[in-house]
Amino acid sequence: MRAHGRRVLGKTSLNRSRGTARLTAKVDGSGELKLRAKGHGIKRVSRDVHGPKKVTLKVEPRGRKEPMLGQRGRVKVEALVKFKSSNGASTTKHHKLALVRH
Repeated sequence: MRAHGRRVLGKTSLNRSRGTARLTAKVDGSGELKLRAKGHGIKRVSRDVHGPKKVTLKVEPRGRKEPMLGQRGRVKVEALVKFKSSNGASTTKHHKLALVRH
């Protein structure tokens, strides 16, 4: 029997007017998907997933990255996406991205 908990990160789409991004994650079972920053800089997001599907997570700047994005127009962040399946298996992936606001 194979333990579920596999997750693949897809493309990131940027919303340049708001300075946010959307990160797509494809999971193979039910469980909880969490997005947080490595260190600081982005808003935490948590989603319950029921069955295999694609889930979109919104990446928003927080803390000191928010005013930096307004001043510089571009900020680099590193997101950690953790999937904990309903049977207890968990996996974590890192994803570096740059938030842009024009």
